[in-house]
Amino acid sequence: MKAGDTFVSADRSLESHVWVVVSDPDVDPHRVVIANMTTYTIDREAACVLHPGDHPLVRHETCVNYRRAQVATNDGLDRLVARGSLRLRQPVSAEVLDRIREGAARARWIEDACWQVLEQQGLLDSQ
Repeated sequence: MKAGDTFVSADRSLESHVWVVVSDPDVDPHRVVIANMTTYTIDREAACVLHPGDHPLVRHETCVNYRRAQVATNDGLDRLVARGSLRLRQPVSAEVLDRIREGAARARWIEDACWQVLEQQGLLDSQ
């Protein structure tokens, strides 16, 4: 996968959020930060709110759920895609990816492991 790629679970019985690759797998394929997008409500963190038009799968106010961000491996994600467990969707634009990374720098609830990967890749420096 590449930075900005998006995917959803192929298992329709699961709540299917759109996930985005936030870090740069070309820099560190063994530690890839992914975060999901979910409906924005007043009780959600507003570090990065997306609107219809920001991505084809964003149909209403949506926020990046940094609280549930995870570190995966690029090989593991690629295997899930090859097995059909994950379905790739249209990547986010460079502008939206920048906004997602800027939001990560402001997020109050993000796992230390995710923060460290983004920081080590210099993706939080412009904040």
